[in-house]
Amino acid sequence: MLTPHIRLPLEQYPYLTWGKRLPDPVPSDLYLAFGEYIKYSLQSIAYSLNSIWGGVDEPTVPTLNVIAGTGLTEIANQQVGGSFRVLYLKALEQIRKEDILFNSTVAAASRTSSHGIRLVARDGSGGNTTVVAKQLLVTIPTLAENMAPFDLDVRERGIFGTLSAVGFWIAVFRVPGLVPNVQYAHATTYRPYNMSAEFGLYRLLPTPVKDLYTGFFNGHYDMTDDEAVSMAVKSLTAVAQAVTGAAVLPDDQLPSLVVWKRVTPWRPVMTADAIKNRTWDQMYALQAHRNTWYNSMLFTPGGPQLWNYTETVLLPQILAACGK
Repeated sequence: MLTPHIRLPLEQYPYLTWGKRLPDPVPSDLYLAFGEYIKYSLQSIAYSLNSIWGGVDEPTVPTLNVIAGTGLTEIANQQVGGSFRVLYLKALEQIRKEDILFNSTVAAASRTSSHGIRLVARDGSGGNTTVVAKQLLVTIPTLAENMAPFDLDVRERGIFGTLSAVGFWIAVFRVPGLVPNVQYAHATTYRPYNMSAEFGLYRLLPTPVKDLYTGFFNGHYDMTDDEAVSMAVKSLTAVAQAVTGAAVLPDDQLPSLVVWKRVTPWRPVMTADAIKNRTWDQMYALQAHRNTWYNSMLFTPGGPQLWNYTETVLLPQILAACGK
């Protein structure tokens, strides 16, 4: 187990405010397991951080991933970092809706320095649209599996292969018998700081409709939807039994699924060895490689920082690369 030589407070990492460009050598605290780093100064907010990172086994994750993924300011204020909605609304102000391919995924790609970008986008009905561009900005989580349709080269596969993630689902459940207008959060007595278990239901929020709750749950990245939903319903049943005191719930009190949506991959993280070996330098060095640029919450810690970095740093460089 790694032990840092100096117990540094978060303020010693001001460069993490805007991204993950790290000094050389990388401070050993940043690739220390977060469960060890918590002991230095963050015990009081360990559980609230865990609720932000629900579904990730936070104590085992390298500290850099938690600090930079949440945001220094957000940690200081014990607030969730950022929102994608701001970016979507800003984008719609600049791009016509008819120029956006909704509900589509990239099925194939060609990216060359001489011929630019060519993407084949497939919609939900199986139809294909070819997109030709000079430059490409990627904002999806850059796991190797997620990026496979983009015709990765050896360099890109090696960097993206250091990332891993979990599966994340949002659902609406019908859960009769719970106390109205109460939010439920998963806590344990057998894990440090009462952190939730790595996988399963970790938050349940009431809605204005009686007995309907919004639930958030996680599982292994390759877990099927049926497996994840079954696990969540099992967790909900345990919650309902604990709240109502019933050893066995009657049929009309059993939790049921109304609607769900898979949001995967969730919270990509880099291994401790990759952080120590300066893989983040290699990640940033991919900017403009094969006419492709990258930005997302993986790179910047919050919504405002994400938009500012895109508008003031990336877009001028992308436009310059386009000859504008």
